Amino acid sequence: MTRFFVDRPIVAIVIAILTVILGLVALTGLPIAQYPSIIPPLIQIQTTYTGADALTIEQSVATPLEQQMNGVDKMLYLQSTNASDGTMTLSVTFDVETEVNIDQVNAQNRVAQAQPNLPADVNQYGLTYRSTVGLPLLVFAIYSPKGSYDPSPTCGGPCSSRARSTPRAASGRSRRRPDRSSPTPCDRRGG
Repeated sequence: MTRFFVDRPIVAIVIAILTVILGLVALTGLPIAQYPSIIPPLIQIQTTYTGADALTIEQSVATPLEQQMNGVDKMLYLQSTNASDGTMTLSVTFDVETEVNIDQVNAQNRVAQAQPNLPADVNQYGLTYRSTVGLPLLVFAIYSPKGSYDPSPTCGGPCSSRARSTPRAASGRSRRRPDRSSPTPCDRRGG
């Protein structure tokens, strides 16, 4: 059988091309719901403790939440971020095979058990739950050497309206814009 394809390479190429074409046709008919999940679900719990520094938030807010959240069903790991402006974010990552809505209910139940141990200001402010799926799907950088396509919100450039309308899109600058003597397109628009 192998000798047949060695002697006739065109037949082997035609069969390979037909296999690829049939695979692409079959791929278009495959429903998205049947694609396997490869990114673990992530539940973020956010709150604010007004007037507290990062150490106070860690001791009075993050530690009770982490202790209650530890051992929740199908949890892989958790991470808390405490900022000096009084905000705390607890990110709980669950197994890939779990349902995001059930994970969020499990997290809310555990937080409800921890609420008597939280400061009154935190309970009064409330906790915000956000269910997401893992890490960012796409990260890209935009750079314009002349500054003509500045995506900053203060400029109102061509990319800024699109970035503002994208949920959870973050923008940042890695370097300071050089001083210019000539006006940029943003300066001419009055933005």
